[in-house]
Amino acid sequence: MLFIIGNGFDMSLGLDTSYDSFLQWYISCAVDDEPDSVKRLKSAIRTDLEKEIKSWANLEIKLGEYTDEYTAEEVDDFILAYQDIKEKLNEYIKQQESLILDDEVVLADAINDVKNFILTINNYFRPILNKQIVEITNIEKHITYDFINFNYTKTLELCLTSETGILRKRNIKNIVYNDNLGDIVYVHGELDKSLLLGVDNESQIINNSFRSNTTIQRMMIKTQTNQEMSHGIPEEVVTLINKSNVICFYGVSIGDSDLSWWQRIGEWLKSSLSKRIIIFSYSDVYIPPIRQHQQLLAEDKIREHFASQAGLTKGELEKLKNRIYICIFKEVIKNKLIYNINSHLIKIEEKEE
Repeated sequence: MLFIIGNGFDMSLGLDTSYDSFLQWYISCAVDDEPDSVKRLKSAIRTDLEKEIKSWANLEIKLGEYTDEYTAEEVDDFILAYQDIKEKLNEYIKQQESLILDDEVVLADAINDVKNFILTINNYFRPILNKQIVEITNIEKHITYDFINFNYTKTLELCLTSETGILRKRNIKNIVYNDNLGDIVYVHGELDKSLLLGVDNESQIINNSFRSNTTIQRMMIKTQTNQEMSHGIPEEVVTLINKSNVICFYGVSIGDSDLSWWQRIGEWLKSSLSKRIIIFSYSDVYIPPIRQHQQLLAEDKIREHFASQAGLTKGELEKLKNRIYICIFKEVIKNKLIYNINSHLIKIEEKEE
């Protein structure tokens, strides 16, 4: 079983790593000798913030659009601005990550809640879907839980590697099956290392003169950067996808800046009738049970969005939709952990006073 983990995971732990929050912080960072190229980028960002753009995928797509703020002769200016926002992103995420790393109580709660969520994902679905997911996750085989992490933080790893490697033992017909922790692959790199921030392909670089620039390509096109860095991440990710029977998305926007991966997963889903997709999609809008038709329509929209990003036709989606399970949630891991972080911070402030 493979989990695809996105920024929503860190946000569910209480970290303020949203696109909007980072950019508000970024444009507020005052530097006396700030280059004009950086000021121009921040100006473009201020304009976009007024449009309430809120996903990490949009940040990366916007970087491709921001290339058009610079002329063909200003490649070096854009590179300087790009490097500035990338380094500031690294700094900001590290600050947020420390909320978990520096607090043993919060981390202990996170470890417990994340493990429980992974092993009981069926509990968040309606009875009929609950039963179907139990059937595909309680099989007479040892299950390995692998993770493709689109985040830069170590929060997921910290929540999982405290385990011995065996997450659970299941007894079926007097035979014990182990559910084991497998691999965690950082598809976008890690903090203070080869952090990836950019677009999926050259068509998303809006400035035509920049598209053929080798430096821009290596810097911004994530698939190319991954390949040229020669650290084996693309091959690892492909291997994890291909060997999985169930892929579960959590905290992932399934945005345009990672289209290549969604399309590969679309091909994987079509390859066998045994393949299943589970998508956890956050919503701050509560739909009461009596409005089940609204719930089903909302699930259809998420299913259609995934299909579009995965390159599935309407006909293919019609055939595959019963193998794509959708859970629209308001709080899964979230409430308890955010409360712990916030209450702990309040205690610190009270002590300081």
